[in-house]
Amino acid sequence: MTDAAGALRSFRFYRRRLSVEDTFKFVKTCFGAEPVRMLAFEAVRTLVACAWVAAGFLFHLGLTLDHWQVR
Repeated sequence: MTDAAGALRSFRFYRRRLSVEDTFKFVKTCFGAEPVRMLAFEAVRTLVACAWVAAGFLFHLGLTLDHWQVR
């Protein structure tokens, strides 16, 4: 990085990446997606889609992993 614009661009990229990782952690923690084992790929796709819809709803309500109801 040689200028402030490059540093700002890198910071924004890292911040976005961190928010995506936090979202995946939220989904896996709240919906128990980590220990799930399924044989059919279509079943996994359906489970992930349902988890994203539910996570979007919870985010819309303002819930985070800090809330005891979510844990």
